[in-house]
Amino acid sequence: MFKKATSLDTDSVREVLEYAVPNMEWHHAGKLPKSYGGGMKKTYFLNSGEICDVARYWNSYLEKLNLSKIADQKAAEEKKKFEVRKFEFLQANAKKVERVSNHTNYFYLTAREMNGKYGWFDSTYKSYNLPEYFTGWKFESEEKYNEFLNLK
Repeated sequence: MFKKATSLDTDSVREVLEYAVPNMEWHHAGKLPKSYGGGMKKTYFLNSGEICDVARYWNSYLEKLNLSKIADQKAAEEKKKFEVRKFEFLQANAKKVERVSNHTNYFYLTAREMNGKYGWFDSTYKSYNLPEYFTGWKFESEEKYNEFLNLK
């Protein structure tokens, strides 16, 4: 219905509807087993009040969605630039250390690992009776370490 009224493609209409009504009611759909291409998928429903609201404020929702996309894109670009600045600072002022059993005071931790029966694995939120190894960047002075922590 919205596709015909707005002459937009299905994906664009779906994006606007998901933005306008984030918690749509849904029910299981599909009767065929997965082996025949079926399976339990979701069919979304809008009640009449939600349909009227979306129809009445369609242009507003579309504009807000576009602004939201632009803001998300800018935030992603800023985050990427910050990560590049951070990595360049680390390369210039710190020494990379991999899989050491203990780390010093001025140490920026990037990974915690354990060497298990089947190889190395991330041990950030795990507690096993195995030695833990740390990977990160070691700073020579407290000033450089604090400068890194205060990067923006």
